[in-house]
Order: sequence, then C-alpha cells, then structure tokens
Amino acid sequence: MTSSKSPGAVPVLVFASFLALVAVPQIASFWVDWLWFGSVGFAQVFTTSFTAQAFWSLAGGLLGLAVTLVSHLAMARATGGAS
Repeated sequence: MTSSKSPGAVPVLVFASFLALVAVPQIASFWVDWLWFGSVGFAQVFTTSFTAQAFWSLAGGLLGLAVTLVSHLAMARATGGAS
C-alpha cells in the first residue's frame, strides 16, 4: 500500500507549524508593542530597547560561536584531526 502523502509535504508541515506556533505570536507581540509605544509617544524608547536587545543577542550568539569553534579546534588538534 502506498502513502498518500508526498515526501516533500513533511518539511512544509514542519515549517508551517513553526510559523503558526512561534513566529506569528512573536510578530504579533512586536507589532502590538510598537503600536502602543507609538501611541503614548515613546516610540524612541521602544526602538532603543529593541536595538539593545538585538545587539546583545547577536553579541552573545557570536561569543557562543567563538567558544564552540575554539573548543572544536582544540579537540581536533588533540585527537589528530579525527572529529
């Protein structure tokens, strides 16, 4: 018996589920905050806060990447390149 689903349908369903459960609520929350801060005249506060959060998230991610890379290179050197 053959399956009625095509093999390409699974990644599409996973991506759609991700959008529905994670991305859409985050975008909606951002949009509501943006509108609220703008309506009370503090749009600059929102953009400053958002910029700071984005900067520190990126900095933390890059630091984590650097630590992981150094760890991997040390492991590769210690084992003679067998990773």
